[in-house]
Amino acid sequence: KHAWLASEEAFQQRYDISVLLQPSSPLRSAEDVERTVSAMLDASATSAVTVSPIPPHHSPYRALAISGDGHLSFCFQDGASYHGRQSAPQAWYRNGHCYAVCRDSLLEHDQIVTSSCIPVKIKRHAVSIDTLQDFEEARRILDNG
Repeated sequence: KHAWLASEEAFQQRYDISVLLQPSSPLRSAEDVERTVSAMLDASATSAVTVSPIPPHHSPYRALAISGDGHLSFCFQDGASYHGRQSAPQAWYRNGHCYAVCRDSLLEHDQIVTSSCIPVKIKRHAVSIDTLQDFEEARRILDNG
């Protein structure tokens, strides 16, 4: 928010959309950015976000929680209905490659993932660098092309 408002003040111009490129996502491409902005504009959406598929064996629909008394339960009420991991719906996570958002969504509502957010699917490997292990994984991917 601060950078958006400071830019508007410094350049004496109002910006209708902004693009966020996290420095911790080095595997993004120019095409990822172009696709994200185009997806948002083409759909007249309030935002667009790059996402990657969650592997079926990590599906949140089958995730468990441990209660205060030490018992297991499904995180989702219908979790027990997904007997095999392949039966659960495909879930996606924000991979940090690119976010595009309109002014009001961020400045007035403090939201990037809005009710009209468009997913931009990235099917290649995505790494968000939060640890040394993540850094080494990104380096391996970049070194191997």
